[in-house]
Amino acid sequence: PYVPPAEVSGLLSGSLGFTTPVFKTFNLGAGIATGQTPVFVEGSEGRVVRLSGNAGFRPSQSLRAEGQIAYVKISRAFDRSRYSRTLLPRVKLEYQPTRSFFFRVIGEYRGESVDAPRSATTHLPLLLSDGSLPALSKVRALRTDWLISFEPNPGTVAFFGYGSTLDRPEEAGSRPFRRQVDGFFLKLAYQFRR
Repeated sequence: PYVPPAEVSGLLSGSLGFTTPVFKTFNLGAGIATGQTPVFVEGSEGRVVRLSGNAGFRPSQSLRAEGQIAYVKISRAFDRSRYSRTLLPRVKLEYQPTRSFFFRVIGEYRGESVDAPRSATTHLPLLLSDGSLPALSKVRALRTDWLISFEPNPGTVAFFGYGSTLDRPEEAGSRPFRRQVDGFFLKLAYQFRR
């Protein structure tokens, strides 16, 4: 069995970021963080780079849009090889034409690749318990959520939502995403008054 080092300690990192005030029509923010980090699966030391950004736009009282993006790359300290990479862009759009109607859609993409684990001491690939070599893991998934809300007066509401998750296996090449999960929900509430 693999026995990793007893501990990984004394790791240093730093970050820098900025955000604008929340103005009437927009706000922006961005950040970068870099430094040392543990690679928990291997029990080794790694280097991490994190980039993030967000923006909000409100062109009118009834329309709002938000976007976020995050990128994280972890590499091994012993040979600088890439251990993992993650990209997460996310968009949210909201439209409220009247006080009682509200529409929202959220879309998120997840692109992630994780290398097969390697020993922190010998730097050789770690085998699974059955003796096989784990492969590079890749995830490409798209998640969308829709919501329609109707609230004619306080206490009386109707919500209808739909969410779906699509993925694209590595072997698919240029084929489109395939459907994995669908979910619907409906909520009706009425407040009786005397």
